Amino acid sequence: MDLVILFLIWLVIIIAVESITEIITTSVLFEPIRDKIHVVFAGGKLKMLSELIQCGYCMSTWVSMAFAWALPGVFTGYFVLDVIIKIFALQRLSNWMHEFSKKFLAYIVVEEGEFDDNFGDD
Repeated sequence: MDLVILFLIWLVIIIAVESITEIITTSVLFEPIRDKIHVVFAGGKLKMLSELIQCGYCMSTWVSMAFAWALPGVFTGYFVLDVIIKIFALQRLSNWMHEFSKKFLAYIVVEEGEFDDNFGDD
């Protein structure tokens, strides 16, 4: 596979992981689901699920797992180890993408003179 195509595939998947994570953990669309999960699981043995759906860093790991199986790239020659490497690479790169986009958007908002003191707070 051409290196440029491989890079573009990884880039699209990284953006998808970041976007899906952001939608699940912070969007108004998923707010009723997050609230329901929090109410149902917050006090029980599955408290971790309640925390997971509100934590972008945590959720990005699970979203990365969904994509890592199909993502091209062989690092070691061992399928399971390669998938684990891809999971954490996707997770870390999507978090960098999130931080970059948050700071970039905050810069644009400041330049336009529409800065909100709470902009970018998670």
